[in-house]
Amino acid sequence: FQNSGWAKLPVNERSAIMHRIADAVEDRIADFAQIESLDCGKVYSQAVADIQNFVDTFRYFADLAMSVNYRSVLAVKHHEAWVARHPWGACGFIIPWNFPFLLAGWGIGPALAAGNTCVLKPAEDTPLSALYLCHVLQQLELLPAGVLNVVTGLGETAGAAVSQNPKFRRMSFTGSPEVGRLVA
Repeated sequence: FQNSGWAKLPVNERSAIMHRIADAVEDRIADFAQIESLDCGKVYSQAVADIQNFVDTFRYFADLAMSVNYRSVLAVKHHEAWVARHPWGACGFIIPWNFPFLLAGWGIGPALAAGNTCVLKPAEDTPLSALYLCHVLQQLELLPAGVLNVVTGLGETAGAAVSQNPKFRRMSFTGSPEVGRLVA
């Protein structure tokens, strides 16, 4: 996280990169939808809607990041108080099989907009759209190395490694209550 430089980028540059990511995904919406449909058995039209939701989510958080007041004064009588907002650092995301790309966007979109780095662990049955996203981003050189990472594998091994890593400042999990108790 500290070496990626992502957190130190000015918010307008992060926002512009996120818009370019949204554009890149939207330009390849048919490819992403076909991968998503084949990977998790979704009807193609629903996969298209999920991919478009990812695009819209990235654009929303790219714009929202521009409107956040990263340093503000608190009104405290007889004192001067400031609020400074900083990225948390590395964030982990464990995503289920049924909405792999949509929920990835809901997690990594706000995290990236805030300047955090992300490790995405898709369900072992549906990793293809996450892997294709990283492939596209790497091809287009849209993100610095180490900003978005994908870890594939079984939940018992790869998921446990992500959820138990003390370097993750924030963790997001969507899945069963039984596994949620293990992640927490």
